[in-house]
Amino acid sequence: MTNRTTFPFAATLVLTAALVGCTPAGEAPGSPAPGDLPGCAEAFPIDEVRGASGRPGVELLDLGEPPGDAVPPTGEQAAAAATRIEYCPWGNENSGFGFTGILAELPEEATAQLLTQLSGTVYDEYDLDGAQGFTRDSEVDVEHAETHILLGDVWIVVSGYLSPDQTRAVAEVGLAGVRAAAPTAP
Repeated sequence: MTNRTTFPFAATLVLTAALVGCTPAGEAPGSPAPGDLPGCAEAFPIDEVRGASGRPGVELLDLGEPPGDAVPPTGEQAAAAATRIEYCPWGNENSGFGFTGILAELPEEATAQLLTQLSGTVYDEYDLDGAQGFTRDSEVDVEHAETHILLGDVWIVVSGYLSPDQTRAVAEVGLAGVRAAAPTAP
């Protein structure tokens, strides 16, 4: 079963992306044009999510509303400032196991603020061919991690009951999906 939940209003995340045919200052090549943000199934093909997460039975869940812990604490201010978000919750029905992906467009100011919050902190920082990635292990007793990727004003987050390597791998699936959907993708 594959459904997505979209919340296109100002209090949620939005990816403000590059205009078709040009890349304004501050926006990365490969960012989708406004309104071209792919949905969960397109950005995160289920077979690729299963492989990247090491969870062969995981499904994209229809929860009716986003999970309460979908946005990691580091991203709460960015989420509140954004204008659009796609929540992509995965798990096994009735298992208690799960992880969530987020695709969002952020205003320039929120992107800058999020970069400041992530840079030089407990996150491992890395470059992904023009995108910036940040991964960290959670401080809880169970294996729980989160990865943030910023491509221009596009914010991709994967968090949940996975290792840091797994959240990074799933987030990179989303990055590839966003780039593939972008008319200006390299």
